[in-house]
Amino acid sequence: MLVAVVAVASMSGNTPKPVAVPTVAPSPTGPPFPVKSFADDRGFVLDVPAAWTQSGKPTSYYDFVDPQDGARRLRVNVETASGTPTAFLQAAERNLRDPKRCAAPYQRIALRDGASVQLAGRPAAELEYTCGTGADMRHGIWRALVTGGKAYVFNLSVEDSRFAESRVIYDHAVETYRLNKAS
Repeated sequence: MLVAVVAVASMSGNTPKPVAVPTVAPSPTGPPFPVKSFADDRGFVLDVPAAWTQSGKPTSYYDFVDPQDGARRLRVNVETASGTPTAFLQAAERNLRDPKRCAAPYQRIALRDGASVQLAGRPAAELEYTCGTGADMRHGIWRALVTGGKAYVFNLSVEDSRFAESRVIYDHAVETYRLNKAS
């Protein structure tokens, strides 16, 4: 009887056809560059390019700079902040509009927030921009998380011509960023 039921069900046109749904699996090989873990006692950890040199002040920010191209850097920071990650990046953007900090013209590409933008599994915001012109144009992208009265932020800043190839560094930092203190 079971065979008859299966045969009838398979002959009727009411059974749904299987639908292939594409999935994106994480790369089993990791990033296409060597990394090292950086842990900051102010409450976070992330991976940075292993060959890049570290500079900065432990009370403020750290820069990780490509030794082959001093114009490529990843900056990590923790600042006192309240409000939302979007509000924090809007304040940062006001500073970027100063030609002394970011050559004119400043151009916002996007300010993203919402469910699709997270950092360390929490709601975050992301600012992407360019400033300057021609061969000197910079392309930057920031991610910010505000929690416990602190903004946990990092950004990638590179020459516009190298942004596409450098984006993987930023994306890997997003993937590996973790808070290592309760907040």
